[in-house]
This record gives sequence, structure tokens and C-alpha cells, in this order.
Amino acid sequence: MATEERVRKVKMSTTPTPIIYFNIGWMKRYAGVVDDDETQGGHGYLKGHRHGGESFNFSKCKDGKVRGHRPPGSSEKTNITKMGVDKKAAEISGALVVNGGGKMCQMAA
Repeated sequence: MATEERVRKVKMSTTPTPIIYFNIGWMKRYAGVVDDDETQGGHGYLKGHRHGGESFNFSKCKDGKVRGHRPPGSSEKTNITKMGVDKKAAEISGALVVNGGGKMCQMAA
């Protein structure tokens, strides 16, 4: 007979992880706003600025979590309901976020 713990582990292992891809500006280190590491990319904001909000994408917040910025697209919100969350949800956790763009995409091609 399966224990509750074992059933939970099986359910977790068979549930696909939501994946979302963002095309963001490219940087060497994403270590914030520094002179030797400008944000490279083609979205509108970067056409007139040296750094975008993605400069801090891999910095830990005070609560220990890592949050990311993505430039606004054709709509200001990402439809996370397509990744299995409730329509009233404001955020999703446990998703795999793939940040790419600029030179990163060119290297992968």
C-alpha cells in the first residue's frame, strides 16, 4: 500500500514544470549597473539607455529569492494562467524561466 508521502512524490514527479521564455537584454554578469557591463539588446528602452531593468535579474533579494525583470511586450502582463495557475493569481512559483536574447541567441544558433 502506498503511503501519502510516496503518492505526493509521484504526483510531483509527473507534473510538468511550467517553462517561460523571455527575450531580455544580454550582459556579461547581470551584476547591476556597472560601467564595464552595459545591457545589450534591441528593445525600445535600451535604444536610449545603457542599462535596463534586467541588470539585476540574478541578484538575490532580501528574502533570499531571485526575481527577474523582462521588458514589457505587446501587453504589460504575461498570461500565467496558461501555465496552470488560477485566473486571479498575481504570480507563479516553481516555473523554469529561460532568459535569452541578443548575443546569447546568436551564440546558440
